[in-house]
Amino acid sequence: MRNLASRIRRAAPWTWFAAANAVAITAYFLLPGDVLPKAVFVAIGLASGITILRRARTTSGPRVWVAFGATQIAWATGDAIWAAYEITGGPAPYPSFADVLYLAGYPLMMYGVVAHTLRQVGDDARKVLVDAGMIALVLAIGGWELVVRPYVAQAHLTPGEDFVGFLYPAMDLALASVSLILLHGSGARSAS
Repeated sequence: MRNLASRIRRAAPWTWFAAANAVAITAYFLLPGDVLPKAVFVAIGLASGITILRRARTTSGPRVWVAFGATQIAWATGDAIWAAYEITGGPAPYPSFADVLYLAGYPLMMYGVVAHTLRQVGDDARKVLVDAGMIALVLAIGGWELVVRPYVAQAHLTPGEDFVGFLYPAMDLALASVSLILLHGSGARSAS
């Protein structure tokens, strides 16, 4: 028993954070009502972002992790604002400040993914960027034809609503393209 207690006291901080998150995630699904689950959801997001930022201080390439942490905090803060709209029962404005924070997270995440990948591939960075650009172009054309153009054609919104509504699928496509950089760039290089 003393051995177990000793091991628990010496556990790495990330194991405590992971255990606390497991409890919080379970609570999110089990808590009654609307307010408490939303508060737990936001708390998980903010705690995760803060943890990533703290970790950035102790790792090489901290800018990458700062970008990931800032993304998480922006999205969690957007969730908090959106939850406040829902809890108060009033109609949520569209676009809202939550949309600004959600959309601000995309470029931060893309920067983090690109910077992380370029650090890993080293001398092959230029090749990876060219390959990723071709993949991104194919995704952008397909995404425009299948998602964005039909949305723009059928939506009957104000120009501001149209613009924000267009930005979400556009940013999703951009993030998917950038994520393919990570998958393609960190893998083995072909002879082509």
